[in-house]
Amino acid sequence: MTLDLSFLAAGQAARLRWTPARGGERTQRVRIVSVTGNRVTVTPATSEPGPSLGQALELEVGLPSGFFILRSEVIGQAIGRPDLILEVASLERLQRRAFVRAPVDLNTMTAFLLGKDGEPTTRFAVRLLDLSGGGIGFECLEPLQPGQLFTLVLKLDAGEPIQPVVRVLEVGGRHDGAHGIRQVRGVFDAINERDRQRIIQYVYRVLSNERHREGD
Repeated sequence: MTLDLSFLAAGQAARLRWTPARGGERTQRVRIVSVTGNRVTVTPATSEPGPSLGQALELEVGLPSGFFILRSEVIGQAIGRPDLILEVASLERLQRRAFVRAPVDLNTMTAFLLGKDGEPTTRFAVRLLDLSGGGIGFECLEPLQPGQLFTLVLKLDAGEPIQPVVRVLEVGGRHDGAHGIRQVRGVFDAINERDRQRIIQYVYRVLSNERHREGD
């Protein structure tokens, strides 16, 4: 059966997630090269070792319309290039409107713009305003533009920082007219589902604590 993969397009950022025969779960940032039927060709955005031929994995793609999980298998590799050919067996779509958004009060965090090769370039600081399992709202001084990608060092708790890839959706000025400060909304373009669940749990804790304070 041919799946509807029309939401995929060349150049889109994505992430591979798999568990090799030895060792724990692995992830790798990639970009979509082409789509033919149920086959998706991707190219690594980093130089780290990727999955081997025959490896079952999940291709994760975050778009404004939703977060897609494509359960796949590596069936080939392009000759002379690091591109991998994946056969998609099934897909799942998580609607972004299902993600609850909560205001947050977190310390200033570090972010890095991503170049065309997927590697970090310009470093800048962000101040989070709100957070959900689908994306973030924040303030920064960096002159971001819709469509740009950046990675964020997101520290929620005592655990390891989460480092999602964020795509800029909207950029505007602050309501009080503060010079140079931009209010930005972005969606997670690539994120490990385990990390997404950590964010969702954190958001629900924030909302629960707020309700308890209002009830005091």
